[in-house]
Amino acid sequence: MSQELPPLAPLVEPLPHLSELQARIGARHTSLPGIGETGQGRLAAARVLIIGAGGLGSPLALYLAAAGIGHLDIIDGDTIEESNLQRQIIHRWQNAGKNKAISAVEQVQALNPSIKATAHPFYLTPHNIENLLASYDLIIDGSDNFATRYLVADTCEILGKPLIWGTLSQYTAQATVFWSAPRYLNSHPRQGWSLRDLYPDMPHPQSVPTCAVGGVLGSLCGTVGSIMATEAIKLITGLPQPLLGTLWLFDARTATTRTLTITPDPNRQPTRNLKTALAEIQRYSSEQDSQQVPSISYEDLRLNRERYQLLDVRSPDERRGGHYEHDQHLPLDQLLAELSKGRTLGELMENPSELPLVVYCAAGSRSARAVQAILASTPNQKIYSLTGGWKPF
Repeated sequence: MSQELPPLAPLVEPLPHLSELQARIGARHTSLPGIGETGQGRLAAARVLIIGAGGLGSPLALYLAAAGIGHLDIIDGDTIEESNLQRQIIHRWQNAGKNKAISAVEQVQALNPSIKATAHPFYLTPHNIENLLASYDLIIDGSDNFATRYLVADTCEILGKPLIWGTLSQYTAQATVFWSAPRYLNSHPRQGWSLRDLYPDMPHPQSVPTCAVGGVLGSLCGTVGSIMATEAIKLITGLPQPLLGTLWLFDARTATTRTLTITPDPNRQPTRNLKTALAEIQRYSSEQDSQQVPSISYEDLRLNRERYQLLDVRSPDERRGGHYEHDQHLPLDQLLAELSKGRTLGELMENPSELPLVVYCAAGSRSARAVQAILASTPNQKIYSLTGGWKPF
């Protein structure tokens, strides 16, 4: 159940006047009750930072550019892969290998030449985040890992910046607005909400499967990204009832939505510095590092195929799209289940040999988990995970 909150003042003051191009592009907003020319002027005056140009950042950037956000900046240190295109609709196939922030800025400027957009082609770190976020009116987090989400949320709480937050996994999604210092007509006892009121501690890095491992419904990114873009427009223009203190949940399988009230923890001390976030990021990185496994590159395997036995841990559906000759197949969930029963790799393989084993999947995450599990039961096994996953020779 959502909660009724005092109205918020618009986030920014409007521009004195719109340019001819801004007025033409924003015509359907200026005729809309609650926005009008003043609201469109607020959008044109706003400075917004989108963190991540992936599944959520793609629809966010496109809709906010179309809405006429005056300064729309995008930060992402990642590069485009073909597997991204199923959901990261702002990018193009011919740009594979290009930095995502640069690619996204090119597309938003092509969509709306009246806006100013800057690409930040690098990752956020504890060393650069406060200076970067300080210059924006609104932060929108479309990142895909826990370390960045908590770093962003803690920094926004320190700076008093409103933060639009969203996340998705497979067929389900969540979105909300965090703000440690909202502009109420009547003050709230805790003066706002943060990610740590919803999820106090950073989860283990493997507690939620990545898109590469668990998959994600591509169109769901558009659904959540559109909700987040709408929340941005509401905050900037002063439209009523943003998702501040309210968690929006969606299940695409049943097309059902519900909302939950986020109750601030009265015992939680407000974040004043990044000390906690730094400690958690270090733990997060250590946990990831501890999960590193022996690996082999695609090129090494291609040149020395006869020296290895191969094990495919993908699903049967994935395998039908292609696999290596003379390999063996054992889906990851089945492999883990059998190993947990005390069975050995030799018992599970149809034709075990003395050759070192290369395990492969679609992107390398599941094969790494398989290697970890096998080494836990058979420490002396000569085994490698194929970096980057299956590709035809």
